[in-house]
Amino acid sequence: MWYLSKQAPSSQTQLKALQGAREATGLVDEFKVKQLVSLLRSFASMLVTDRDLFHKAAASLELKIEGSLQTQELANVAWAFAVSSSLSSGSIFDSVERTLTVRGEALLADHASICTDPMARDYAEGMLGVVWSLNYAGVLSQRFLDFAHQTLYQLTELEGCFAMEPVRSSSINAGLPLLLETGDVAVLQKPAGWQVDDGHQNTAEDVSLLSTLVRSMTSLRRFHLLSDSAFSHGFLHRLDVPTSGLILVAKTHRAFYDMRLQLASGLLKRDYTVLCHGFIPEKRDEVRSPVHWWSDGRSTSSSVGQFGRPSITIYYNCSHYLGENDSLCLVSIRILTGRKHQIRVHSAHIGHPVVCDERYSAEKTYRSDMHWCPRSFLHRSSLQFRAEGRIVTVSSCVPNDLARALRSCRPIVRSE
Repeated sequence: MWYLSKQAPSSQTQLKALQGAREATGLVDEFKVKQLVSLLRSFASMLVTDRDLFHKAAASLELKIEGSLQTQELANVAWAFAVSSSLSSGSIFDSVERTLTVRGEALLADHASICTDPMARDYAEGMLGVVWSLNYAGVLSQRFLDFAHQTLYQLTELEGCFAMEPVRSSSINAGLPLLLETGDVAVLQKPAGWQVDDGHQNTAEDVSLLSTLVRSMTSLRRFHLLSDSAFSHGFLHRLDVPTSGLILVAKTHRAFYDMRLQLASGLLKRDYTVLCHGFIPEKRDEVRSPVHWWSDGRSTSSSVGQFGRPSITIYYNCSHYLGENDSLCLVSIRILTGRKHQIRVHSAHIGHPVVCDERYSAEKTYRSDMHWCPRSFLHRSSLQFRAEGRIVTVSSCVPNDLARALRSCRPIVRSE
């Protein structure tokens, strides 16, 4: 089932998964706890959430969770049941919360640190996964969120910030703005063509790395976290290379986990300005279609389908335009989940692909767009988060190249 969940969606893989779920239901008591968790995670990642299977699995797992599973496996349990929307999820969530609470208190008693103790870091990653799942399921309590915040805060208490030698590179664009520094967090505006290097992907030689630029900045280069690929060079999220917009960077481990906790619990908000084809109707306010990502070894793509991960995109503030050959809609978009190419896939799925999107729009449409728009019209225009006890909102207008493209279109007032 795990192997099947990694394949490209098809009617054949869907049939096999449904058959596997029926077979697994009768074998629940024969699986070891870790095997059962892996199985449920695989089914949930394909959105094959057979009610009988998850109900029976919940009864089997409830009394075995606390002593049998590592923290990441607890996160997998919470995620699987959050996605399944099983009526039995409540007791499972309670067991996961109790187990994490006991383990967190033990780590704090040992004065563990995320910076030096792999067990503490594993715990932190699992905690973030559980918080995301509870928030997605609508059962995240303020009590548990406060506990998570306080625990992660104390697990990063012993860290130090060390001065680093400045990075010298001829590819650095010295004019790239540092929009905001507040406490241990900085917000940058990424131009199109730059890569948010989180240390986990291959980089093309002709692409400039944002991590290199960040480490060269006078105000940031002394923070050693920004040179550590194990912590994604401090980046809290990514943007595709052709996409411009705001990027949140943590300078310290404490800020890194604080912002990730806000992201997992829905407190960190990300808004985008997007130009789409067609007139998106005002009644269209969200898309909840699952997004499946897969790779054939040469290229990667996402699609909406049965085997996708839960994905939620909110549409608002539509304004309409006429281009040379098409109707257009400038729309604000907020994502509540962060799947690969989520906005582009969801927009194409509802029949309104992003302007100049080579991958997810028809070839004829893309070629026509290229005559007046230089790149994909997608820009992360706003971030909102908590820092130093207050809500911080950072906004950014679309870059000049996209603004010029929009000015070539004629706005349409409501009366038209």
